[in-house]
Amino acid sequence: MSSLVALIPTPFFAVYSATKSYILHLSRALAAEWKKQLTVSCLLPGYMRTGFDTNAGITDPNYLRLSSTLGHDTIKVAPFVVKQILKRKPIIYLSTGDWWTSQFLSLIPPRLRALGARMFLKRFAQKQV
Repeated sequence: MSSLVALIPTPFFAVYSATKSYILHLSRALAAEWKKQLTVSCLLPGYMRTGFDTNAGITDPNYLRLSSTLGHDTIKVAPFVVKQILKRKPIIYLSTGDWWTSQFLSLIPPRLRALGARMFLKRFAQKQV
């Protein structure tokens, strides 16, 4: 289980995004290494409706509304992901929007991705920078 944030160097959430990036790259490497013996799948969900926002200290009502609106329902995710794994999909996106987001991010240099994440999170995370 990785995240779309694996594609973004994320200020204020550096360890989280780095860990998700590690999982993505490890999964891709293992999938290539063990291609003939087994299937390795990695899920890259966008927003999920979990307690993450609260645990991360995000209290901005606009962000929470955005997170809730865009968030995937965890109850519906599991059956979908199992079907994708059985289809031997190496990278699993929960929606076309998540796939398009990943494609768009791949076109942007990492430094600009980090700048965009910083601006977005600085506003919503209410951190002093």
